[in-house]
Amino acid sequence: MTRKAILLFTAYALGLCLGVTPAASQPFLDGALASVVSVLPVWPGKAQGGGGTPPGAAPEGSGVVVGENGLVATAFHVIEPAERIDVRLADGRILPADLIGHDEASDIALLKVPENLPLLETALHPSLASRACVISNAYGLGLSVTCGVVSARHVSNAGFNAVEDFIQTDAAANPGSS
Repeated sequence: MTRKAILLFTAYALGLCLGVTPAASQPFLDGALASVVSVLPVWPGKAQGGGGTPPGAAPEGSGVVVGENGLVATAFHVIEPAERIDVRLADGRILPADLIGHDEASDIALLKVPENLPLLETALHPSLASRACVISNAYGLGLSVTCGVVSARHVSNAGFNAVEDFIQTDAAANPGSS
């Protein structure tokens, strides 16, 4: 598979994975948490974030496992200037990550970590008013979960990225949810 095909798949998978879930249940939540990571970049001239991202530190973000062999997708704007990237797993372990591809237009980056992580179960075509949950590293404080409903699908022309096809939800997303 070419790098461009992987990035397109990743962009598609992120749109499906980050937020749209079946009704929350503990077994689902446990599995989903193992498939989401905190992204810890080190930007030039800044310390690595952590525990609320101290002033002067690089901001943290979130990533989701999208493929076997440690493939993790994240937002490109989180890691763009990074000199080094680590990811923190739900169990607290920190692994080094390599940037293996990115697409600036869709704000997607693909990382590789040296461990096979569980894939997130996806909902392929969420309907309006279906339950949606965001699992992310909001405010750099570690993984958290917030839920709501799908209020719109295929949102474009929102002005965030050159390529847009968003799922709109009332689940809270905060800095670090990227």
